Amino acid sequence: MSVWASALAVAMFVLFPWANWPFAMAWLYLVQLDIRNKPIGRKMVVSIGEDGNWAFTSGLSAEETERIVWDVARALHLGKVNNVRLQA
Repeated sequence: MSVWASALAVAMFVLFPWANWPFAMAWLYLVQLDIRNKPIGRKMVVSIGEDGNWAFTSGLSAEETERIVWDVARALHLGKVNNVRLQA
């Protein structure tokens, strides 16, 4: 009996997933989990202390970090930065 029931449940899931609501609920849970846990890009954070010392925290390689810092410095120097988002 359980073999036939599992075969029917699998067939319903493959052919018409909404016919078997536990599988449909599990599918919805997995879809929303996938949507919520999209990978966020790597980030680079510059921290400046009250004494003026600064530090980098970066998920990038040293070469990538250097290239981005130079690109940002060049853009700031040329006045090409329009959308700057500051977080306090």
